[in-house]
This record gives sequence, structure tokens and C-alpha cells, in this order.
Amino acid sequence: MLKHLHTQHRKELQKEKDEKRKEEMKRRDDLTMKRAKIVRDSFKQQTLHDIVAENKTWDINDSRAQRIHKYIGEMVAIDLQPFSVVEDLGFKRLLKHICPNYIIPSRKYIKENIVHDIYRKIEMEKYQKLKNIKCNDYVFQWWNSNKYEFLILASLTRKYLSAPPSSVESERLFSIGGNIYSPSRNRLKGETGEMLMFLHYNLRILGLKYE
Repeated sequence: MLKHLHTQHRKELQKEKDEKRKEEMKRRDDLTMKRAKIVRDSFKQQTLHDIVAENKTWDINDSRAQRIHKYIGEMVAIDLQPFSVVEDLGFKRLLKHICPNYIIPSRKYIKENIVHDIYRKIEMEKYQKLKNIKCNDYVFQWWNSNKYEFLILASLTRKYLSAPPSSVESERLFSIGGNIYSPSRNRLKGETGEMLMFLHYNLRILGLKYE
């Protein structure tokens, strides 16, 4: 069989060998070029802009700094660390070594901004996972029983669910309701009218920014 191929198909065999040789040479050339590029990149000289950017300290509101702020806040809560840990020399030296661009904020900033923000988000997430109370349950009694579990939301309920000291707000609602249920829109369902009234007030409060 091999003798037959060498005698009768010599040209085809030679052509196949040449093609394999070319492919092998091309593969070696590509590999050499890739290695040369890696070497060039490793010895690439940094520009002045790159050097300044690498050594520039992050602003307190920088997204990278905010991520570390959050980790510190979580550490304080999970490990029961005092807020003064951010002022400890060892802690400062550790962060300076790990991330030279990061500036540790004050204990007041961690307490009033970071920890408070984490609490607010977790409280809202926990509240949204609760089952809806029954329609015949006493709402004020429920909030009074759970006021220590939802500190921020409970303070809002005391403000917005309390009885108004005057009838001005009630009269204003009736006035808006009269504008919604105009002669040209007298067939609106109650839930549609309530939704329009809700949007009328809250879209202005949110400044039309709700997405």
C-alpha cells in the first residue's frame, strides 16, 4: 500500500507534506509573535499619566472607596468592632499596605453614612419579604409591636399615618378628587382614581425620577 502511494501518488503525498510543513511553520511563527508581544508588554514604559493615576488617592465618594467603606461597616456590625477601629494604628497600616490609594474615613462617617445606609437597605429588604397583614388587622397596633424591628419605617408611619391636626389636608384631597372625577371622567373605577391621586402627589415628590 505504501509502495503504491509512493509510486503512483508521489505528487499528492509531496503536496500534503508541504501543506503540513507550512501549517507547522505558521503555528510556530504565531507562537513566536505572541511570546514577543508578552515580552514587549512586560517592558513597556509607563507614562507619567499612568504613574500619577496609580498613586492618586481615591475620593471618599469614589466607587472603589465606597466598596471598602461598605466592607468596614459590615465588619463593625458582624464582628462587633467599635467604630474607633478605623483610628487604630494597626488597622490603618494594614489598609495602607493592601490599598495605598484608599483613605480611611472618620468613625463619624462610617457610623452616620455607611452603617446607616446598610441598615436602611436591609430593613427595607426584610420588610418587603413580610407577608401582607389582613385587611381587618389594626395597622397601628402592628407597627407599635414591630417598631424596634423597623426603626426607620416605624418613624415614617408615625409621621404619615397619624391623624392630621387640621382638616386642610383632607379638604385638599377632596379637592383633588373632584378634579379627577370631572364630568368628562365620571366613569372611573375607584382603584383607578386612587392610583391617579397617588401619582399626582408622589410624582412631584420624586421629581419624576422613579426608574
